[in-house]
Amino acid sequence: MSGRTSILYKIKNRWSNSVSCSIYYRLQKCYNFTMFKNIVRKKLQKYVIKYFQAHPEVKLVAVAGSVGKTSTKQAIGMVLSQQFRVRMHDGNHNTSISAPLAILGIDLPKNIKNPLSWLGVFRAARMRIRDTPEAEVIVQELGVDHPGEMKQFAEYLRPDIAVVTAVTPEHMEFFGTIDAVAAEELSVGDFSKMVLINRGDVPGKFAYLEKIPISTLTVQQR
Repeated sequence: MSGRTSILYKIKNRWSNSVSCSIYYRLQKCYNFTMFKNIVRKKLQKYVIKYFQAHPEVKLVAVAGSVGKTSTKQAIGMVLSQQFRVRMHDGNHNTSISAPLAILGIDLPKNIKNPLSWLGVFRAARMRIRDTPEAEVIVQELGVDHPGEMKQFAEYLRPDIAVVTAVTPEHMEFFGTIDAVAAEELSVGDFSKMVLINRGDVPGKFAYLEKIPISTLTVQQR
């Protein structure tokens, strides 16, 4: 029995009244869904890795930043679509679950808590890997709400180009300081081949955080 599960059982044994038991079962249900969500996330990550291994000619442009990700993604996609076949989600699917689906061009199931709903998703993912790719370039935004979430994207993505739109206060109840926000958003450079930074909205004082493995291009606003 895992540590977290044993804690839940201790709570159940200690709380004998109906109200307490109700709280226990809610905790158990939440814990089980968290486990299920992590399983789904890991499986989707593996499908994305296999997709790019099967189709190395497909390029990935990732868009990070505190604000402006969706509009920037759409602008990039519109420009690139004049010369390439582009895949991008029209909305803001940018979480650890929705981003892999957007990359693969697969819709999020209506009931994400139903394991049977994901069987069709996994089947579609395998078809994406097997079939000739529809897109030459994929433009995908990466969203973070908590410190350390960008590392989840680093587990399975190697963007050819990453774009950082801005560093502004966001989810400060979790990040605490603007420096923590900057560190999180700019860490996309740790696993990208090239980074475009909107210097107009990413102050130069955060340059010490830009650990770009190959090269950095900065875009100055005029």
